[in-house]
Amino acid sequence: FSLRFTINYFKKKTMEDLKATEAMQAMAGDVDFKLMEGIIEGSAIFFCINTTCHGAWGTLPKLMKALFDLQLEAIDHRSWSSRYEDTVVDEVYCKGDVKGG
Repeated sequence: FSLRFTINYFKKKTMEDLKATEAMQAMAGDVDFKLMEGIIEGSAIFFCINTTCHGAWGTLPKLMKALFDLQLEAIDHRSWSSRYEDTVVDEVYCKGDVKGG
């Protein structure tokens, strides 16, 4: 009895997970369509923002807050530093919406 109960429980849980995954993939398809539509219509604009500064605590949160205040969506962020210098380079790829006027 307990083996059948365990198998049925995990079968039900697996089916629920599959349905949730399918729903997430369907939503991702909508996002891809919206992105493609924005590129074709010219309503989406992409930026590559490079910053170079001395390494200090709190630089990344300040950079992300500035992007949030400008209503830019961060797509990718990379950060690296030189072996011999104390400078940090941040590179952020982000997307914004062109608002007509």
